Amino acid sequence: MRPDDTDMPLVLDLGPAPRPTDGPALAERLHRALITAASDVEGLEGVEGIRVTALLEGPDVSRLRLDLTGVRVPLPPDDGTTGGHSVGADPTTPVSRAVVTDAAREPGTVGRLEITANPIDLMGVPVVADIEGHQLRYAWLDDSAGQVLVELVEPDDSSPVTGHARLSAARDDVVAAVRHAATDALRGLGLELAALDVELTQPARRSVSVVASAKIRKGLLGATARLTGTATIDDSMVATLHDLSVTSGNPLVAAVLATVRGRVQRYDGRRIDLSTQLPPGMHLTDVQVTVGDQIVLAARLG
Repeated sequence: MRPDDTDMPLVLDLGPAPRPTDGPALAERLHRALITAASDVEGLEGVEGIRVTALLEGPDVSRLRLDLTGVRVPLPPDDGTTGGHSVGADPTTPVSRAVVTDAAREPGTVGRLEITANPIDLMGVPVVADIEGHQLRYAWLDDSAGQVLVELVEPDDSSPVTGHARLSAARDDVVAAVRHAATDALRGLGLELAALDVELTQPARRSVSVVASAKIRKGLLGATARLTGTATIDDSMVATLHDLSVTSGNPLVAAVLATVRGRVQRYDGRRIDLSTQLPPGMHLTDVQVTVGDQIVLAARLG
């Protein structure tokens, strides 16, 4: 299944004609369009500091580099919305999912796309990112209103995308983010998180186990709760969650956690085919997780 089943193309508005004729001009227009698009996403910060460089050769971009250092991506809102604004909701915004009519169309390809960040703040965790993709397709659209548009074309099996990605974050920063999320979740159950100890281990190259021990208070009562689980990815790029449990030696706390325990245990044994989470033309060939002072996730498309 695709992440997005809509048939409507993703279109980026680069402003009035004529088209940019060199890399610096294209980079300036892309930067301006990204800033305007980001204004529709509540809580997204630091986009003004994105650095864009491009090498334009005719209709093709031989190299496009986006440096996202300093961008801060917020937690998704609890209500499942985009915080009151949705990218593409307004057809006049530079990013839209609208069918473009009366347009002259010319195909183009990004030979090499590089996305880096040192770091980008993802939901409170500073993450160093190094992502590279090859042969990404798009089309130039010159519409009847005199605007220059770029339509992103999804890859397919006849025109696959290759590349790699590496994301790394300090273990302490990840644990701090888990502690913050657990505090909010327990508060919703009428519990207070007094302390949290998280132990991460790596049983195999594509496997991570977690043991979290939390000291929880409810009023004057205190108890310890324990959460365990393991995620493993096999050679077929199928992830399996197993050995999931939520326990507490205190009957009262155990009763309060019953809802959480039920939700967690529903995922025990669940298999997720990671390849089906990508569109056609993007084939995940390898994933590796490294757990140490840094937690590193590396993936390759081929």
